[in-house]
Amino acid sequence: MIVPFYGVSQEKISSNSILASARNSLAVQLDSQKVAFLEKEYFQLPVIDELEFRTETDRFDLSRQEYTLRARFHEAKERTAQNNLHQKKINRMAGSTRISIADALNDRYNTMVDYWEVLQELEWQEQYQVLVEDRYSVLRKQAAAMINVPILSLVKAEEAVLENQNRIDRLNQKVQQIEEELGVFLGETNTQLDTSNFISLERIAEIFQTINSIESNHPALQDRQMRIEEDEASYELEEAENENTIEYIQLRYANRKDLVPWQEFSVGIGIRLPFPNNNLAQLNDIRFEQLENTHRKTILEQTIQVQLLEHKKELQLLFAERKALGEQIRSSQAFYALEQYQKQADQDPLILLELQEILLKKEQQLLDLKIEIIEKYVDLLQISGKMVAIPYTNYLEETLPSF
Repeated sequence: MIVPFYGVSQEKISSNSILASARNSLAVQLDSQKVAFLEKEYFQLPVIDELEFRTETDRFDLSRQEYTLRARFHEAKERTAQNNLHQKKINRMAGSTRISIADALNDRYNTMVDYWEVLQELEWQEQYQVLVEDRYSVLRKQAAAMINVPILSLVKAEEAVLENQNRIDRLNQKVQQIEEELGVFLGETNTQLDTSNFISLERIAEIFQTINSIESNHPALQDRQMRIEEDEASYELEEAENENTIEYIQLRYANRKDLVPWQEFSVGIGIRLPFPNNNLAQLNDIRFEQLENTHRKTILEQTIQVQLLEHKKELQLLFAERKALGEQIRSSQAFYALEQYQKQADQDPLILLELQEILLKKEQQLLDLKIEIIEKYVDLLQISGKMVAIPYTNYLEETLPSF
């Protein structure tokens, strides 16, 4: 690959290191803090919900002041339902963390693909620069030798050299920009990525053919499932609160001088009488929210499956198109003419350069198709959930290492 001319020689970073940094992205760290808070802090319902102290006067006689201590309780079923709901919240937040990891990984995959694409384009442009410079040099020599050279051809050849050099300069700037983006992922100022083991088209063809279904732990679908389960836990808690029959238990002290001590105390209990559909509106709201999440999950799953099949079909067409183009180049008249012309003793350098340019532009078409294939491949990894499948795998390297 081409190393940008402005760069200072430095150790290149592997794509594994870039992908592994997704675990340390800001969004992932913030989500992890939320999960840690939910796991660490106390969210259980206490046995005693509240204590209430009451006093009242009998006949406005302070010597006959009565005192009552009343306690309200959370029953065992209600406390169990609350614990279950809290665990579902933890699970959902952990699922949100996986979504953040998926987003961070997708950013890193696309940035590294952009880097590779720019290097490939830069390599092609530098080959083309050699060609246009050779053409300009030939025309200048012919003009100096008093050979009849159209002035317009000489001007156009010079312009081609300058324009293509400008393209190379812009690509070098683009490389520098992406290296800065890669550096941000690692907390560094500038990072050169090692692309020596970048995945081949043959390996991509093997991998994408195996992706036939959505990953079972697809983060977006998991998030919907966690929301459905949280709604179910909320429903169970609402039911448990409605079935809480003991409203309160109280201890009363009469404070009567004419009573023996043990007769001055009395115990009371408040019992909530069951009333059908007492909290039906709240229960229906929860059920409706659960139904919405279920529908969203179903629609999302169908959408992802359709996108997966579309991307696979597009990849198949792109591979077929690239294969056909390669065969056309090998059997083209330009390819045959170049082979035969190079064998001749008397060669016109301008004709030779013209034939080379035709084939070089065909090579650019192949490169464009290769780039489109890799972009579709990365999209397929993201859509199917393969990108975040456990264990994490680097799908941009030929050997598919874990990270």
